[in-house]
Amino acid sequence: MRKKLLLLSFLVFNLVAVAQSINVNTTTYTVPQLVKEKLFNLAPGQSSNSCTGSISNITWSTGTNFGSTNGIGYFTNTNPNFPLSAGVILSTGSVVTTSSIVGAQGPNNDIQSNGDNSWVGDTQLENVILAATGNAMNSKNATILEFDFVPLTNTMSFDFVFASEEYGTYQCTFSDAFAFFLTNVTAGTPATNLALVPSTTTPISVVTVRNQLYNASCTSANQQYFGNYYQLPQGLNPANAPTNFNGNTVVMTASSSVIPNNTYHLKLVIADRSDTAYDSAVFLGAGSFNFPILTGGYGGTGFYVADGTAICYGGSRTVSAESTPTPGAVYSWSVGGNPIPNSNSNNYTITQPGVYTANITTGTNTQSSCPFTVEFLPPMPIGTPTDLTNPTSNPIFNFTGNLNTILNGNSSNDYEVNFHHTLADAQNVANPISNFSNYTGYDGEVIYVSIQDLVSGASCIETRSFILHLNTVAITPTTPPDLTELDDSSNDGIAPFNLTPQTSIVLGSYDPTLYTVTYYTSLSDATAGTNPITVLNPFDGINNQEIYVRVTENALPTNFGTTSFTLFVIANPVVTLSASSTTICSYQNTVITATVNNPGNYNYTWTVPTGVTNPGNVSSFPTNIAGNYSVIVTDTTTGGVSVPAFIDIVVNTPPTPITPTAYHVCDDNTDGYATFTLSTKDAEITGGNTNYTVTYHVTQPAADAGTPVLPNSYSNNIANSQTVYVRVVDNTTGCYATTTLQLVVDQKPQVTTSSAGVCIGNNATVSTTVSPAGTYNYVWTYPAGASDPGNVSTFTTSVAGTYTVVATNTTTGCSSNATPVTVTIYPLPVVVTPNPMTMCSNGSSNQAIFNLPLNDSAITNGASGLTVTYYNSQADADAETNAITPSNA
Repeated sequence: MRKKLLLLSFLVFNLVAVAQSINVNTTTYTVPQLVKEKLFNLAPGQSSNSCTGSISNITWSTGTNFGSTNGIGYFTNTNPNFPLSAGVILSTGSVVTTSSIVGAQGPNNDIQSNGDNSWVGDTQLENVILAATGNAMNSKNATILEFDFVPLTNTMSFDFVFASEEYGTYQCTFSDAFAFFLTNVTAGTPATNLALVPSTTTPISVVTVRNQLYNASCTSANQQYFGNYYQLPQGLNPANAPTNFNGNTVVMTASSSVIPNNTYHLKLVIADRSDTAYDSAVFLGAGSFNFPILTGGYGGTGFYVADGTAICYGGSRTVSAESTPTPGAVYSWSVGGNPIPNSNSNNYTITQPGVYTANITTGTNTQSSCPFTVEFLPPMPIGTPTDLTNPTSNPIFNFTGNLNTILNGNSSNDYEVNFHHTLADAQNVANPISNFSNYTGYDGEVIYVSIQDLVSGASCIETRSFILHLNTVAITPTTPPDLTELDDSSNDGIAPFNLTPQTSIVLGSYDPTLYTVTYYTSLSDATAGTNPITVLNPFDGINNQEIYVRVTENALPTNFGTTSFTLFVIANPVVTLSASSTTICSYQNTVITATVNNPGNYNYTWTVPTGVTNPGNVSSFPTNIAGNYSVIVTDTTTGGVSVPAFIDIVVNTPPTPITPTAYHVCDDNTDGYATFTLSTKDAEITGGNTNYTVTYHVTQPAADAGTPVLPNSYSNNIANSQTVYVRVVDNTTGCYATTTLQLVVDQKPQVTTSSAGVCIGNNATVSTTVSPAGTYNYVWTYPAGASDPGNVSTFTTSVAGTYTVVATNTTTGCSSNATPVTVTIYPLPVVVTPNPMTMCSNGSSNQAIFNLPLNDSAITNGASGLTVTYYNSQADADAETNAITPSNA
């Protein structure tokens, strides 16, 4: 915080990895604008106001006056590592960085050594340094800002930070310098340098304010005023430096008493020493040039919560318009622009927040202070203690409960609480009671409490009080909570309880060394103090049993109080298991379901047979594996656990039918349909197992359903071949299996016979043709005198008559109808040997043409129906080959 008339340090916290650098501008404002608008906060165009006074005769000199760099500029800053947010910079080098010049802006990555020998120094600065140190300065590159001002109050001050490239390497032996020369022109007094190490006459420089951490060649000097150093490894990272200087001081305040209405001249000057290398700068805080009223050791611009100068809640603070009242002056004060009645003294005691102004009238001249803001701290977030009551027999009090009440959840590191015998002691935090947790008090004694605020920095104190009472107080035990325990597996409504933890609850704030707690099963026993429960752990309690508690004052046994609580025994859940069917076939599923006796939320833990995947936390699940299943349920609300419930699942194996051979029936009428006696196949399908029942069905679904059933005498409805479905049921288990039966209508053989009549003495050939093709057996019926032709389809015979044949298919067994065939034997014709034929030769060939048919009638003796054929040989005649054509004979 700021303080009048003192150069004060500001604690600046270094923040890691903050890379913002200051911004410097040399073109937006003229130097007169920098003085009036930025340093004094005057409105544009103003040279005075009723708060600040008047500013005039502004002059300046820097490198640009000598053909070198500009050492005056306006800066702004957002880097918390640099303590000023804006203001004016005066440098011995360049305040801005260009393509060829290294300026004041951060980061600290180059050495600033700007300016040349044509840029002169300052004699007045050299003289004050010589007088203060005994060492000649021989200054170079001086930047100077000067102006006149007429104050309206009796103090003035402004904030500044000094920075230099000489920190570190040259802080032990070499130093640039600066000074703030204040001269009372009206009085003609000598100039005074305000740029001094606080409480000394030593000018500020890198030699007089330094920290040996950054150069061990010399010891520290006034190191409390040194701020940050930006070189590794000892200092901060230069890449994060807000300026391009190696180090800087903390914010300090230059201040002085002044005489209202006198003209003063202020010269601000900084210069290099001996050479133009390693520049330095002074940063002047924007708006910090002010002429405050006197505020009893506090800054004159106001009292703020943020800087720890706010007034304590309920407190006050006295301020003065002048350090010494002006004879004949008339004083008045205003708040928020409104005059304060009866505020006609140099001093005014502030009791309310607001914006205040002091007004001083001397004759016809009235001057006003700058308005200053006053903030009050809010009330401390503390509680109000309660009066404490103890029985007369026990005057020992413990204030700890009230301590916690007062702290109200806050830390004792933030608020210091003390107990006192008097209000005055509490207000001054004097003579605190040390044994507050074991304090012997008397009836009606008032205990005062001091609460110190350690948070705001304002050291505020608030007080509280409470009264100690000693009397016979009716004992009011705290009603403890009801107790709940789970029943055991018997579920008999009785469970062991531990009553011991109830004791501290029942006592509450009562001292267990002064009061006794006993337990009873009836109110009458508790009231009489008889038949107490002797065993508190375990106590076998019954569901809904009321337990009565008596709290007795040891020093006064007739003073007691009672309360009660209830025991609840929570029954364990009871679970039963059921199944949609406990006996199933292997192709079926059954659903096992766990049913709990009461609705609720339960976890289910199953034990299942080998080969079954555990279903997890479910109340039901399907299975088709035999074995014993069990479940335990846990009530997720009460924690109760059931005894296991069991169920056995029996899984029967279905029958194993034999797929029968095809059932063949012969077709009587060749239409592809026949009648089948289905039960004929029963024994083949069951393998002779009489415990099986066989039914026949037209489809597989019908076989699975067992209905509809085909009649035993069944005619196929698909020509020639049909598949029917067979259901075989095990009469013991009811399980079934299916297979198929192929019904085949075999075609009846159709026989075609053939035979030719032959002449007697020859054999006739009898042949048969059977359809369909296949292998057949033949049975012949033959006429008397003929031999049995046997199992042949073709044979020869010389016996005339009717033969019949039955052909039987050796595969299907189907037989044809008896098919007849007639064999005819013709007698030989009666032949007459004709007379020889004689013809004349046709020449030398000895040949003639004979007309052989002329002999036909003679040969046949005139019989009809005979054909005569002529041959050249007996053999050809017998074979009926090579017949002679009659016309060619």
